[in-house]
Amino acid sequence: MKEKKETKEQDAAIGQDFFQQLRRMTKRLAKRHGIELDRAADYLLAGSLFTAADIYDASIDETLEVMQELAVSVQVDELREETRH
Repeated sequence: MKEKKETKEQDAAIGQDFFQQLRRMTKRLAKRHGIELDRAADYLLAGSLFTAADIYDASIDETLEVMQELAVSVQVDELREETRH
């Protein structure tokens, strides 16, 4: 079954929702373990990298390339009608 690509509008809505969830998760992690918020964000980033590599069945380097592509896509104001994510 071919996956449907999200539109810019769907992508923005999903991204905003997920951003809010990740902020709450990071704050809970910091509070639960008594660590600084930026340290909890480090765990979030590292965990995301390892999770993506596992899902993609890819190396960390390959996954970093995907993450770089995604980072560039969110920095650009004029995204294509269909997005990668």
